Amino acid sequence: MMIAKALMMLALASGMAQGQEPTKITLAWDAPIVGAGETAPEQYKLLRWEAMVGPVEVARIPATETTYTDTAVVARKQYCYQLIAIAGEDESKPSNPACARVPATVSQAGKVRRLP
Repeated sequence: MMIAKALMMLALASGMAQGQEPTKITLAWDAPIVGAGETAPEQYKLLRWEAMVGPVEVARIPATETTYTDTAVVARKQYCYQLIAIAGEDESKPSNPACARVPATVSQAGKVRRLP
């Protein structure tokens, strides 16, 4: 069975007081367009990659949601994420990674990099 894959985009959260350490990364993605022969996902598995650690599952997200906020991040550290669509026992291939370095202060927020 082929599962429709979601496209993930990444953005750092804003709205914190100037000079305060950011402590979250908000991820957003487009729900997949389900084509002929594809199955709509029932949920997503979110993987977070950290240097020297590798991929760690950080959440299972219902398919009705298209955002997730990771609050277990540290300033001055880079995190990369991949999304996997799940339908029953089947999983899609992981999305392309989306990476962000958590800035030291809010004034440095917004430096987001999407890998090909």
